Amino acid sequence: MTRETEQAQSWREPDPLPAAATGAATGGATDVMSALASQGQSAELLASMQQPTATPVGGAGDRSPQGRAAEAWRHWGQSAGEATDEATGTHCLGLSAFAVAFNDTFGSILHAFAAGGGGAGDPATSTPGDFDSTKTQAPGSRSGDDLDDARLAQLFTEAQRAALLAYCLTGAIPERLFNGDELGGTTAQQRILLASHILAHGHYRPDSDSQKVHAKMCFHWAHLVHHYAGVTQGGLLTDGVMGSTDHSGQIIFGGDRSASTKRGARRDAPEREARRQQALEAAQAAYDAAVASGEATPNQLRRLQSAVRDAGRKANLDFFRHQPLDAEEFRGLQAGDWIYYHNDNSSRSGDHSVIFSRWLTGEKSAGGPEEDATEDGEPVLYRQAEVFSQGRPDSGGRQHTAWLGTRYTTVGDIRVNPVTRRSRLPADARPARTVEELLPLPGHLRHPPGEGASARKVAAYEKRLARYANGIDQKNGQTMKRALRGQSYDEAQLGEAIRVWLRGQNRGLIDGLASRLTDGQRALLLEANGAQQPLTTVIRLNERLRGLGTNVVITVRNEVGEAEDYEDEVAKGAEKWRAAAHKALDGLEKRAVDAHGALAALDDDLGDHALPTTRGLIDGDAIGELLGDIGRMRQCDPSWTLDDEAALLGEIVGAAGELRGALGDARTELRKVRRRPASFKAADRPLRYLSMRVPAFERAVRDAQKKTPYVTAHGGSNRGGAKSKTTGLLANVPDIPWAELARRSDADG
Repeated sequence: MTRETEQAQSWREPDPLPAAATGAATGGATDVMSALASQGQSAELLASMQQPTATPVGGAGDRSPQGRAAEAWRHWGQSAGEATDEATGTHCLGLSAFAVAFNDTFGSILHAFAAGGGGAGDPATSTPGDFDSTKTQAPGSRSGDDLDDARLAQLFTEAQRAALLAYCLTGAIPERLFNGDELGGTTAQQRILLASHILAHGHYRPDSDSQKVHAKMCFHWAHLVHHYAGVTQGGLLTDGVMGSTDHSGQIIFGGDRSASTKRGARRDAPEREARRQQALEAAQAAYDAAVASGEATPNQLRRLQSAVRDAGRKANLDFFRHQPLDAEEFRGLQAGDWIYYHNDNSSRSGDHSVIFSRWLTGEKSAGGPEEDATEDGEPVLYRQAEVFSQGRPDSGGRQHTAWLGTRYTTVGDIRVNPVTRRSRLPADARPARTVEELLPLPGHLRHPPGEGASARKVAAYEKRLARYANGIDQKNGQTMKRALRGQSYDEAQLGEAIRVWLRGQNRGLIDGLASRLTDGQRALLLEANGAQQPLTTVIRLNERLRGLGTNVVITVRNEVGEAEDYEDEVAKGAEKWRAAAHKALDGLEKRAVDAHGALAALDDDLGDHALPTTRGLIDGDAIGELLGDIGRMRQCDPSWTLDDEAALLGEIVGAAGELRGALGDARTELRKVRRRPASFKAADRPLRYLSMRVPAFERAVRDAQKKTPYVTAHGGSNRGGAKSKTTGLLANVPDIPWAELARRSDADG
């Protein structure tokens, strides 16, 4: 990923992006502003990129969000060839520039779009072409060939290309990119990796500030990826609040296809229970020692007590483990697989849920003859992989590496984590598009008798299916008799009266959910509620709508509660965050001032020495720019939000990280000069101290980020959420006005 892309993605746009922007990326030269035409502030931003000013936007030293986006825009436009609309004279960015932006931003997942990329039912490989096991790919590196304009036009609709271009420029997560009404030509695996990348690196605005997507746990984050990718399967994964809406609260429909899942057998884990018991004893011993010493402060004692309680809670859990998948399954992992690997975390199983992207190394083995030894002497297969996951709720999603293998062990300093579960979707997995997919038949009717079944079984199944389709099967008939005991009625006419009444109820429920539905979703629900639909379909729709309504009510309640809690947290935590951030800046600023002065002192002594890195540091004044950013952080605009400050601090972290490598190269250059002046010697220590300070600064910033308040997707209590299962049984429909419907059916008769 280039510097321009990182800068563009670090900008947090004030307003959410539209799901579709009109007129973007249609093949010829296209005004880039049309990609964000419905966003007044975005249009204003892009217009500002084109206006000549005393200090050009995106010019040297301009590190504003607008400047960073402008820099990325110009980079991609120049790489692809910029153009001007002859009619309007407007600067244009054509589809080819979008291709450059796409390949630049999503370079590390391009393997999913190549032949053999594991994205379209290809053989079990997650890297393009033949993988050279003797080479190692760097994390985040380009993983495949660039996609050209024609290929991108096949993969994505116009609206999707517009939304992706906006994401490349701003880093703001487009709503409904893949779980709306347009899927484009991508496979499930390609959408899963795109969704993983976007949710790991992008940001959205659940409240007044934009932020990353924060899930409740690692499973929840992977679940949100499937929602956003439009591949969530019907059944358990569409149950409850977390199964009904995506990270932004929009309703999702599960598909009807089943995933291919492999999971290791469950077994007891006494070794894990023993380790947790030892941790409890150690925590208790530390607390007892502090009390006995009489020197611990009240705050220290409270922290030690909290550690004892936490260790006690973990020690009382019922721990277990899943057996690793065998070597064949391990070797067969594909891009887009949802996998679990055991890393002995504090959960009951000790498994971590991730989206698998690719292998970074070839297969290795250890524990055998003439091989590296393992921790317990047993053989193991292992490889390094690149995956997407969320480690902690406060960190959000991330793209990272993991050593995966066939056993939980260590090889040298490498911790090998066995894969214990793998779930793979068919390449054509998508949200429900038909009534049959939206409202599948009950289990006992979903699977007809197989080949070789007796004629009697086939006839019995067909009879049950016909009665069920008519709506008056045995169970519904019994429900009518119990409700209208002692009254005479015509079963068919009563069933029709109930169907008409239910259709009215369903229409009201559909209208109540309209703000969280796409046009296509609403049309599908109305089709399922159509006049031609039989009673059992209308009943199943009512069950589904009432479940969605219940889950949306809980979602709204939690959104309000999360917003109130968030405002309280902002008020309480803003100063704590600022104090931690500025404390982290103190040490960096002091070392940067010293290094800046040392470089200025040796400027006159450089002479004809071939010191390109040192001269570049002086001429480019990278340390001066860093100090300028720190100064902006110290004297931030009163109108800035906490989010604005966090974005600038992130830029300072990135700039300091880049500077560190140059400092090391400069010190090497200076030490190699013979008969070096005193200023050369004097500069070594300040440069070394600044280089050493950067990692400590990065750690301090990470600690400060933990104090930043955030909103959790599906936050709050989700108790009372409804399942997505539908039965078609009248007994599960509440408040049926039986007497009124019976009179109406008699009158109609």
